Amino acid sequence: MIKILILSGGAGNGFTFCKTVKEKFSKIVDLHVADTNEMHLVSSSIFSKHYHKVPHSLSPGYKENIKSIINNNHIDIVIPLINQDFLVLSELSNGKEIDCDVKFSFPVGKATQLLLDKEKCNLFLSELGIPVPETYFKYEQLPDCFFVKPRNGFGSKNAQQELKKNYCKLDDEFSYQEFLSGEEVTVDCFSDIKKGYVHITCRERLEVKSGVCTKARLFFDQELYNYAKKISFALKFEGGFCFQVMKKDNQWKVIDLNMRLGAGTSMSSQIGNDYFSATLNLLLDMPYESCFAPDAFNEVSYVTRQYQEFLTYEKKNSI
Repeated sequence: MIKILILSGGAGNGFTFCKTVKEKFSKIVDLHVADTNEMHLVSSSIFSKHYHKVPHSLSPGYKENIKSIINNNHIDIVIPLINQDFLVLSELSNGKEIDCDVKFSFPVGKATQLLLDKEKCNLFLSELGIPVPETYFKYEQLPDCFFVKPRNGFGSKNAQQELKKNYCKLDDEFSYQEFLSGEEVTVDCFSDIKKGYVHITCRERLEVKSGVCTKARLFFDQELYNYAKKISFALKFEGGFCFQVMKKDNQWKVIDLNMRLGAGTSMSSQIGNDYFSATLNLLLDMPYESCFAPDAFNEVSYVTRQYQEFLTYEKKNSI
């Protein structure tokens, strides 16, 4: 059995990965799930026999905890979903503290540094010829209305529109950019660099709750495909990732880049484009072509979401 560890299993994208493993790969995969919550508070725990409660990713001992889980359980593949985990796994891999044969769902190296600094990420994208929002480095440069987000942020947390009149100086922990209005689109991506294969689905976020898309229009865009291809080849990305864009003057600008699939990526599977299955297939050295539908964009498609309930039980202490 191949042992896969999914970190932040309680997140929406973690749940989809766990559910996909249970439904499609249970005969060949021994699934391990880790999260900061107790097992009975993590829905995805129902899909695995192995649950690991870990401390907060920024707390002392977290790195050693993850190292122990990987080494003691002889994990073969690790799928991280938050920025801190990308950093921790990169350090463990570069420091040769875990088996060199362990696979990751992201490219160790340059990609990690881009995650930790939005401004470095914007510079990387600009060098690829991919448009990004204008960034302001001095208070005097700020327009009356702008967008602010943490330089090392996750999703849309603490990212918001602001007014210059509410500020007297800039904070080095945040990035200040031009405010873009209009449609916001997430681009779900999959790439296999060895074969030169790249696939995307564009999701216009029609409704968002708690940072997660709940209503979307799905479509294909050649310009955004070209963006995805440039990013994939520059970072040597093997598997799934996503990025967000908005338009200004009829030009797409990348406002965020993630080295993971999103919590809303599973919406793309409704038209036959299953990025979670494709990523797992690639990590397991299995064919992935059937994960994508050749006629997915023949019609204008919309996807809506509803909540689903899951029953779990508190684990009793053995005497």
